[in-house]
Amino acid sequence: MKKNKHEIARIENLIKTDRLSMKDDFSELLCGDLDRVMRDYFDYKGLPIVNIDRSGDAFLVRISVSASAIHAFSSIPSQEVKY
Repeated sequence: MKKNKHEIARIENLIKTDRLSMKDDFSELLCGDLDRVMRDYFDYKGLPIVNIDRSGDAFLVRISVSASAIHAFSSIPSQEVKY
């Protein structure tokens, strides 16, 4: 029984560690997605800077841009629903 608990704990640790080791494609995809969304709200140059740090069993995700302006909306722009 102890062997099974040890193996389960080792597998859980492996899964948690693997989640933190993201591939370059993930970072590029995330930055591209964030850039498309954030440009609707802010004027800035370059791409968003994304920092992901482990915090216990969770991740701390910080997104930064240096915006020169914030877009003013009198209402939320309507969007097409895509299926």
